Amino acid sequence: FKHKVDDGLELRKAAFECMYTLLETTFDRLDLSQFVHHLADGLKDHYDIKMMCHLMLIRLTHYAPAALLEGLGGLVEPLRATVTTKVQDTAVKQQVERNQEMIRSALRAIVSIEKLPNVDTTAKWDEFIKGTVKAPPLLETYQNVLAEDASQHSQQDLMDMS
Repeated sequence: FKHKVDDGLELRKAAFECMYTLLETTFDRLDLSQFVHHLADGLKDHYDIKMMCHLMLIRLTHYAPAALLEGLGGLVEPLRATVTTKVQDTAVKQQVERNQEMIRSALRAIVSIEKLPNVDTTAKWDEFIKGTVKAPPLLETYQNVLAEDASQHSQQDLMDMS
């Protein structure tokens, strides 16, 4: 029985939390191509960092769609690795649920990116969507996330009208 300790995890979490804050507060002063590059690195990291990166991707679809489209090729493989992650057969229920939530979080980011105009012009992204996301076994989960997203937007539209 071995236990790995990641001494740098807390520091990396803090760094990505700073990136999130910078995105919210000083967006206009960021080098967005570098920002997206570092997000791609975060998508290969620990569970907590991946979840934060998914939130930042969703934000970027609203703040800087052009910069996101420019760096989209670098995001494909980390996102593919996340959504195709399988837990071991010996995993406990908590590990299984955590993995499912990470996949759903990645799919929420993917749904937001999919809404961008001209996203299908990136061949690598288009292949990823058609070959991985919109194919079994992910297809059903992807459709559920799409339905949740559509219902959230319709509820938000109703609130905006009142």
